[in-house]
Amino acid sequence: MAQKKKKVMTVTEVQTPVRNAAYAEHIAAAHDAVLNLVDMNMTDDFDSRFANQVSGEENPKFNSSAHFTFGSRAKASGVALRKKRERFFELEHQYDAEVERNGPESTKLINLGANKNKAEAEWYTLDALHQMDVDLYNTMHSVGTILGRNGAEASQPRIWNDGKHTEDHGEAWFEKECNRILERKVLSPQVDTPKVDPAELLAKLKRSA
Repeated sequence: MAQKKKKVMTVTEVQTPVRNAAYAEHIAAAHDAVLNLVDMNMTDDFDSRFANQVSGEENPKFNSSAHFTFGSRAKASGVALRKKRERFFELEHQYDAEVERNGPESTKLINLGANKNKAEAEWYTLDALHQMDVDLYNTMHSVGTILGRNGAEASQPRIWNDGKHTEDHGEAWFEKECNRILERKVLSPQVDTPKVDPAELLAKLKRSA
């Protein structure tokens, strides 16, 4: 039996729920609420860990703890979002097909309509949760530039899915980044990470700042 070709996830205009100002405000509030619970001492010191102190080569393991912790959340919510979106369109197709076959008075439409509406609500909810997870991931990877004590800045902070919208919501990108981190040796010398003032850092990270 011929093997099915693996679907290639491409950059695309992924259909999403309507996002308005209120949506953005709620996402920002949830983002800041979760951020208040994060101990910022889990992040790496930029000056000693971002790059090899001799060669200057960027260290892929910089802030890897934040990558795995927050990336696993974004990946999981992205997978769930994709499945719920697909489920909604599947139910919508079934609903429309039933109307075409038996008319708008078909009794089957009651359950089909209820299931379709529920799937749409689940899709919208997961879209919001995934957006929050992505924002948290990106925020945690901006910590390095904020903590640079010698005025240095990262050439390009790690951004979820390279800032692109793909059908898999960054799942393949996350796995690729995980492999890149795990395959490389730590380039920078191991040193004690200086303690940070969580309150001061949170104030800089919050969107309202």
